[in-house]
Amino acid sequence: MNFLKNLIKGDYGLGKTFWVYGTLYQLIFSLIIFITFFFALDSIDKSLINYSQNPELIIKQIFSNINNFYATILIIELAILLIYTLIITIAMWRSASNNENWFWPRVVKVSIALSVVYYLYKLIIFLELFG
Repeated sequence: MNFLKNLIKGDYGLGKTFWVYGTLYQLIFSLIIFITFFFALDSIDKSLINYSQNPELIIKQIFSNINNFYATILIIELAILLIYTLIITIAMWRSASNNENWFWPRVVKVSIALSVVYYLYKLIIFLELFG
């Protein structure tokens, strides 16, 4: 628990927080989700998919045919990734605030701000697609 507390306070330094806990761990989580999604897609009976319809309906049809086991695992993995992303975003922001350098802390904060705008935009699109 001390590790998480120190991470959120920004005590591990900007470089380590950004590259190790932010970038590397996010890539590892994403790879695990990708592998799970690959197996989930492999479990679908593709003969049930109507590929002649528009892409949004194809995506809905694919997701509705995913095995419940894989769907549950994917939801759990995505929830963990979301929680971790929120924690690491706070950690990077605070680590940048604790850094006395001028350039990199500002780059990280602008990157975080742009990422938040991008993810909100993607969330709106997702909700329109599946809402």
